Amino acid sequence: MKPELLALFTDSIRIEAAERFGMDPSTLKMLDGFENVILEGSRDGKAYVLRIAHSSHRSADHIHAELDWLDYLAQNGVSVCRPLRSREGSLIEVLAADDREFVAVVFEKAPGGPVRRDDWTAEMTYNRGKLLGRMHALTKAYRVPSGVVRRYKWYEEDDFVSYRGYLRPEDEIVAERFAELQASLRDISVDGDSWGLIHMDAHTGNMFFDGDQPVLFDFDDCCYDFFVSDIAISLFYATLMYTPEDGRESFAREFLHTFLEGYRTENSLDNRWREVIPMILKRREMVLFVAIHRGFDADEFDDWCRRYLDGRRERIRDRVPYLDLDWSQFDLSG
Repeated sequence: MKPELLALFTDSIRIEAAERFGMDPSTLKMLDGFENVILEGSRDGKAYVLRIAHSSHRSADHIHAELDWLDYLAQNGVSVCRPLRSREGSLIEVLAADDREFVAVVFEKAPGGPVRRDDWTAEMTYNRGKLLGRMHALTKAYRVPSGVVRRYKWYEEDDFVSYRGYLRPEDEIVAERFAELQASLRDISVDGDSWGLIHMDAHTGNMFFDGDQPVLFDFDDCCYDFFVSDIAISLFYATLMYTPEDGRESFAREFLHTFLEGYRTENSLDNRWREVIPMILKRREMVLFVAIHRGFDADEFDDWCRRYLDGRRERIRDRVPYLDLDWSQFDLSG
């Protein structure tokens, strides 16, 4: 988050948000501030997570839509961090300050903790697939309640609408390729078995593991998209720091086979969606390129950003696939 925007989240905003949810303001500690302000605090002696969004990032209506779906998933046994209600019985609390608006929500704190890539097990990968399969199967039956605004579609999200404004002049080829890919994806026909609300960012930075069981959180990017996007995005981040020399493709094959074994226990997709996976991988590659430029000035890029961006413009320009795999070897349908 840009410093000028982060500065708007004053102590008075944080205290009021905490108090509306019955949390003790004196226990608040900062966890993150990239797109929202994320704090941990205590309520009745138990730790919870307080998230405060600025209305320029997400509207109150869209956040309400996120939480209604998340609450539905939690009620139906999906391993997610359930949202809590405020003292007034609301899933969200809107705080006005001068001409600004903030939206506060509180979640259960995930049990377990983060797991490093070197400590992943096949059981963890299997259970990640199972969790997303369960989530997609339930989402097919989810209906937006009366009075809740429908969450947006993937191509309505800011990074897909305003991307040219975040890129530099030398990145015009990235903008052109991004526009081409979006148009191709929007031409694909969908139905209720292939399209619905998805997490959109289900990497291990947004989940803890309680033993071998994943607990998914941070649904801030959830939107209507192809179900296969959650699968492709999981694969993207699992392989992100590998290089071809590290055995990236062989790891990707093993990961995806195991992931889909778990996924198919809960949900199935037509195997025609295999051909969309490389398109979603390329889309996420471009989204991350845009997000880095949106979130940081060039002179603020850290080592991770620089490693990611190194040669990325050229690979996007030349339409180099993110992964070089035979997608027909993977079974989505069971």
